[in-house]
Amino acid sequence: MQKALAIGTQGAHTRNLWIYVCLETASACSFISGNWIFFWTRVMTYGQLGLVDALAFAFGMVMEIPTGVVADMVGKRWTMFLAMLCNGLGFVVMGMSDSLEVLLGGFLLAQIGWAFHSGASEAMLYDSLKADRQEAMFDRIFSRVGVLGMLTLMAAALLGGVMYNANERLPHLAWGAVFLLGALVSLGIIEPKVNNASSTTFTLRAYFQQFRAGFAQLAQPALRWVIAPIIIIRGAGFMFMMGVIYPIMAVNFGFNANAQAVLSTFLYAGAMAGSAYAPLLRRRFGNYNGLLAGGTLISLGYMSAMLPPALAVAGVLGMFAIRLGTATSNVIGTTLINDRIPSQARATTLSTVALFTRLPYVITAIVAGSMAEQGTFGWFGLAFGTGVLLFGVLGLKQRAHVEGTHTTST
Repeated sequence: MQKALAIGTQGAHTRNLWIYVCLETASACSFISGNWIFFWTRVMTYGQLGLVDALAFAFGMVMEIPTGVVADMVGKRWTMFLAMLCNGLGFVVMGMSDSLEVLLGGFLLAQIGWAFHSGASEAMLYDSLKADRQEAMFDRIFSRVGVLGMLTLMAAALLGGVMYNANERLPHLAWGAVFLLGALVSLGIIEPKVNNASSTTFTLRAYFQQFRAGFAQLAQPALRWVIAPIIIIRGAGFMFMMGVIYPIMAVNFGFNANAQAVLSTFLYAGAMAGSAYAPLLRRRFGNYNGLLAGGTLISLGYMSAMLPPALAVAGVLGMFAIRLGTATSNVIGTTLINDRIPSQARATTLSTVALFTRLPYVITAIVAGSMAEQGTFGWFGLAFGTGVLLFGVLGLKQRAHVEGTHTTST
């Protein structure tokens, strides 16, 4: 397994790398991938689904920066423990729900878990490598773990379909149980110490100082001219992966719960390919061109939503392009950002990026759900894909050219 992941590191924090693998694998056990929309619409309409999804993601978005600050101040170990615990309890509550209110409560709890996870996980990996002076391996390890995550998602999607046919509650409950197991595993993390990156002194004044320090990193010359297009590109991929857009798009092309389980497996193969080859792509063509390629695939994929159900095969290729472009952009964008921020503000900065990445989804989820009810979801895909192309892809190209920031690999 070590050879397959190409970790091969040695140092005081090597255990953290394997715990990182375990926790990312647990997070990838999405047994609900092909069936959650059918489970949720037992108690709500598509319009309500879009509204609930948007409100819950808005709540998670508000939690992003505070949880990143917590990770930088009290450490990644306890932050990851809270992430796994909140996710586990949240999915168990969702699985037991029979009303919109209880389901929403569980989803909000899971959003807190994802917020804790988003900043602390990558920061823990990078700082563990940096503490052992092996941070140059970050993109390779991040990529290989991404491939393992995609394999896990593929298996979980198929297994989730079997679970759903046996009992519609089982996929949510099973994922919750895996997260709770991950909470126990996270207690084995060795807190990485890099440039006094972690402190156990938590005061309100220190909290706001940490917040400002992390937020300020986005304005530094190495990032400020390209961060907005990068966030747009990565945000578009996030919306497809995590919310209502993918299942609605799949339903429009005629995929039911069982068919979506198979479709999800195929799309995960695209994500696996993007994650696997992203390090090679950035080394050969640079961060700049790699992000342009990923953003272009995402924008064209969204535009394919305009195709009629009779052209479902082309629609599937469009969804495949989104997953391929998202995985590529995530690896390259994450590496670029991590290479340019200090350890003492890493989790806060990554959480700030996650905040802006999620921000557009609050509105787009409501719009997507409403347009799906009206039978005009294809126009949403066309408009959104065009926006990603204009403001993400062309915006990145223009800003990098004007400012001379060609974001090449480091």
